Amino acid sequence: MVLFLLLVSVYFGLLISAPLFVTNFLAALLLVAFAARYFRKIRMDEDILPELTAQAVVLGVFLLYRLLENNSAVFYLLLTKASLGFSGFVGAIIGRPIQMGITYSGIDVFALFSIAHIVIALLSSKKPFKRLNVPLNVILCTLVWCFVWGFYIALWTVLAENSFSLGLHFFEPLTGALDFRLILFALFSLVFTAFCSAKTKRSGKTADKHTTAAAGVVRRIISEKKTAIAAFAFLAVMSVLTSIFSIQPKAPQIPDAHSNNAKIVFWDSGIDFSVPEKGRYGLDNAGMFGILPEYLTMNGYTCETVRDISEETLKDADVLVIFNLNIMPDEKALSAIWSFAEMGGGVLAVGDHTGHKEIRLPFNTILEPVGIEFNFDSAIPFKSLWADSFSLRKSPIFAGVTESRLQIVVGASLELGFRAKPLLIGKTGYSDFGNIDNVAEGYLGDMHFNRGERIGDLVLVACAEYGKGRFLVFGDTTTFQNTIISYAYPFVDNVFAYLCPGAAAGVSGKAEAPDNGENGGNNFFLASCIIDTSRQESIDMNKSGRSLDGFIAACLRNRIMPYISADGLAGVIQARPDAKLVLLLEPARSLTAQDVAALDAFMEGGSYLMICADYNSPSASGDLLSRYGLGADNLAIGRVSPDQDPGMAFWNACPILHDGEYLDPEDPQSVIAIWGYTVIAKKQYGSGGLYFIADAGFLRNKNLEDVDTYREGNILFLDSLFDEILESVQ
Repeated sequence: MVLFLLLVSVYFGLLISAPLFVTNFLAALLLVAFAARYFRKIRMDEDILPELTAQAVVLGVFLLYRLLENNSAVFYLLLTKASLGFSGFVGAIIGRPIQMGITYSGIDVFALFSIAHIVIALLSSKKPFKRLNVPLNVILCTLVWCFVWGFYIALWTVLAENSFSLGLHFFEPLTGALDFRLILFALFSLVFTAFCSAKTKRSGKTADKHTTAAAGVVRRIISEKKTAIAAFAFLAVMSVLTSIFSIQPKAPQIPDAHSNNAKIVFWDSGIDFSVPEKGRYGLDNAGMFGILPEYLTMNGYTCETVRDISEETLKDADVLVIFNLNIMPDEKALSAIWSFAEMGGGVLAVGDHTGHKEIRLPFNTILEPVGIEFNFDSAIPFKSLWADSFSLRKSPIFAGVTESRLQIVVGASLELGFRAKPLLIGKTGYSDFGNIDNVAEGYLGDMHFNRGERIGDLVLVACAEYGKGRFLVFGDTTTFQNTIISYAYPFVDNVFAYLCPGAAAGVSGKAEAPDNGENGGNNFFLASCIIDTSRQESIDMNKSGRSLDGFIAACLRNRIMPYISADGLAGVIQARPDAKLVLLLEPARSLTAQDVAALDAFMEGGSYLMICADYNSPSASGDLLSRYGLGADNLAIGRVSPDQDPGMAFWNACPILHDGEYLDPEDPQSVIAIWGYTVIAKKQYGSGGLYFIADAGFLRNKNLEDVDTYREGNILFLDSLFDEILESVQ
């Protein structure tokens, strides 16, 4: 029994945190152990073979369950309805309303022990279905387990409401916010142990420390070699299938900028399609969706914005994009949209939280044929940007995209019918009910988890086939907003390539940037900027004061497209010939010789490298600066304004050294000085050059530009640098 429960415990750990390939690794170990025993390569206790065979059956069925849960939309939705239904039933009995998704309800744990219990029960007789006591035993124990499961859900409501007073929040790094499935596992283990022990006693056998109860009850049937071989063959097949189906498909090919004819129509129902402009500062004034059409045009699409939707406006379109629809579509628009999708068009519907007569009802009307609905809620993660809590279903839109690139924050959750498929699920978050009376704040609720609100497994992105076309639905608009595209562009590339009917298999995010000169392309962007993160640069991607949204907005105002790139620096520079600026913000790992050579050639060709670091930065920053005769002195000047421009501000500046000496403010290489110390310098290198800002916080939101605060002097200073950088392309 000890070995059997130990392996079941491993399965439980896999349910909580491990991907399927780890489960398959365990399956491989069992297969090796069986092969070793069967072919007598090593000696093994005779009692171990039956237990290994039982484990093979349990793990094989468990893999089948995981395969269906992760790849069958219908099976997933059935599990969801079972979780919500059972938790709601328990909540009604105890008078504490509760809605628990798959993760928090523990239905996976229930399924795990059900599989183990049924396998043991059925293998305990040569003819299990002809013996009435076996199915009755299964039914009886299942009812007992349902009672235990219900007890756990009832207990969860008490623990959740008292997690702080009980000190349970200290376990959250291990279990996740309000995740108490360890308790459910312990309860089921006790019941399972009691069942196996009782079965052993009824069989008249005494289990000593060398003979497990599990082996005792199954020995008669699985002592036959044919049964053991069949069990392990089943496990091998399920291991292969789960490995195959867990692989994300390749991303659709990004259309070529010069030959692509794909047309994207944006429905402007009064939506903010403005772009960041000089004189408008603060991230709240950076516009919403105006950069997206410009970005897509730069990548080879033809974009058009229309005020009305009809068959005429959609006749040449490949994709229809609808953001935060604030008018109810009439019959003509509905017919045009459905006909467009049915004939092979792609529809991207992107909404937001707590919509009522705007967003929710208009979108739900359009999406009615495919069974997708916006809920009247805010899907709120327990951790910023749903850190480590996404479940990404198999889809080409996720190929080559890390979770941080998705940039999903707080939007609406989606309700799905059986025609729809969930693509992105937030496992550890909750559905905050909207407040219909809170008109001033867009019907927001209190933004706290309350009794009765759904917790766990909120669908954030979904799709559905319709005729020859498809609908792709987002409950949050953040991914497509102006300053966010710099983070999310690989995901955005995949989304639009996926929606174009003619897209073929390819590689996402690696397309060469188009030529913005005589060969055509887009005239909005004059150049691009590479913000490197491949050297573990200290850049937050969660809208904090340490992130670079303000710098990104400054780039966009100057018609420079910034890309936050984690790929190898040398390869990115080569792939984006329109790049005129590379930003390195406190690189923590030394650049490779190939990267350094690429940067040297980059500057020699007339482009610029900007390094932002100070005396507290990792040594890799100093090593790179020393190649160009520069360095940062260990002297904190602090948060002060420079001599030349009191309107500017630094976060924690320090003096710049040149060849080991303080760089004289009168030196032509000195750009900004504080109290006689140079803190920003420019060094000519070929036709381009290097800017060194001796303040690691200078370009961050907290010092440059945030939601409603900004340093105009700093922004204007960047404008002057960008003007110089762009001289060669204007």
